[in-house]
Amino acid sequence: MSSLIAERTGPLAATGCTPGGAQAEGAWLTATIRPVGMICRCDADRLAVMLDALAGASSVVVLDLQAARIESARVADVIGRAAALLDARDGCLLCVGADGPTRACLERAGAPVAFVDPPQVGLLSAGQ
Repeated sequence: MSSLIAERTGPLAATGCTPGGAQAEGAWLTATIRPVGMICRCDADRLAVMLDALAGASSVVVLDLQAARIESARVADVIGRAAALLDARDGCLLCVGADGPTRACLERAGAPVAFVDPPQVGLLSAGQ
């Protein structure tokens, strides 16, 4: 543990303040990632580093795929691994705005993600 972290945890313990999160039934941390374009096999390692860190530190990770597409099984496996880490801690990986091919790719990989459609803007007429 770094000395900075040790210094921060010492005083917290003295005040009775415990770290939050799903396990402690405290505050939830949410992280959002908004990739753009095709996320391909060559991006898998970089994505894994980011998702592994976020899955270990967050309660919910939102992967906003409205401007991105995934067709790589390797990328889907990376996302599935992060989703499984979150799920094991009672967290969740939400995929927002995934198109049909992206959903199919993640489903083939068995990634335990929750799919959410983005809100539709402008569907209501001005008179409603």
